[in-house]
Amino acid sequence: MYKYLPDYIAQGISDIDYKRLYDMGIRGLCFDIDNTLVGMYDEEIHKKALTLINNLKNMGFSICILSNASKKRTALIATGFGLEYVYRAFKPLKQGFLIVLRILDLEPHKCAMIGDQLFTDIRGGKKAGFLTVMTKRMNNHESLYVRFKRIFEDRIMRKYIKGIEKI
Repeated sequence: MYKYLPDYIAQGISDIDYKRLYDMGIRGLCFDIDNTLVGMYDEEIHKKALTLINNLKNMGFSICILSNASKKRTALIATGFGLEYVYRAFKPLKQGFLIVLRILDLEPHKCAMIGDQLFTDIRGGKKAGFLTVMTKRMNNHESLYVRFKRIFEDRIMRKYIKGIEKI
């Protein structure tokens, strides 16, 4: 079961202590799109998220988007943030994460995966050797398949959340 648990948890992307991640040696940040950077099905880039991404770049982080979404959706969001991206990543498989490592030119232990789903973002990040940070989902507008997975994710998180450190 521990293979699915995140290393850290946070309310949202704005609540993460990025300085702490940097001090831990993390130099690459890999963000999921839906319900992490933007709300599910949203196409609008919020100014707060854009400012955060720009501040992270200025801190010295290399940043990439890794999404299971289509090329059209991923490119639209990534372009809005001015980021490189990997679409149709088939998370939790490692292949998308390996592409991210090539894009960022970093080793896995220097990268963090930030996302809202245990079975895709967190499991895939852990398999690839990334540090993982799980955020709460931004909204509940999700596909039936994702809502079904959330039942099991929520059970796991309720059981283990007390042992997961906030960052």
